[in-house]
Amino acid sequence: MKDNKLQESQKWLEDHSKGVIGSELVTSTLEGLQVVASHEGFFRCHFLVPSSLLDQRGNWHIGAIATLIDSVGAATAHSLFGPIRASVDFIISYFSTAKFQEEIEIEAKAVRGQGKLVGFMVEVKRKGSGELIAIGSAWKLARRSDSHEEIEIEAKVVGNQGKLIAFRVEVRKKSSGELIAIGKQWMAISSGKAK
Repeated sequence: MKDNKLQESQKWLEDHSKGVIGSELVTSTLEGLQVVASHEGFFRCHFLVPSSLLDQRGNWHIGAIATLIDSVGAATAHSLFGPIRASVDFIISYFSTAKFQEEIEIEAKAVRGQGKLVGFMVEVKRKGSGELIAIGSAWKLARRSDSHEEIEIEAKVVGNQGKLIAFRVEVRKKSSGELIAIGKQWMAISSGKAK
């Protein structure tokens, strides 16, 4: 059974990287990703930064890095714990960036399961030097609830510091108003000042 989860996870990553399955966002972000080593709860991948994932300054776009971290991390957690669903907590620290055609190494480890939650950590580094580009960690739901309860999502900007904005998102059960999740994030604006 565990081998099946590992094979499913590896196939999921490979199929997305080849554009066989998945949304355009994920397939374009993972295009060319190669799994070079894997076992239950661990994946090592290599990646060559394509021109399609560069920002206006010619750097690997941080949104693409985040999508890669989330996708490889989720596949890694699935290889050990089984089906993974929505993120409950997702944190990324960026230390550097990469340019067109730079070789990248991604190493992901499933760290633990606790009840319905599973966690993973992902390091993104330059392949040759090992220089750290980003570290991401997340908690995700391991099982889908059978409930089809309606939810309400409220998002608002809560801070504006020139080229940085902060926003907060609350997710609540529509029937009772019970808080399900809160998300907060600072985001850099690529050009101009946030209004």
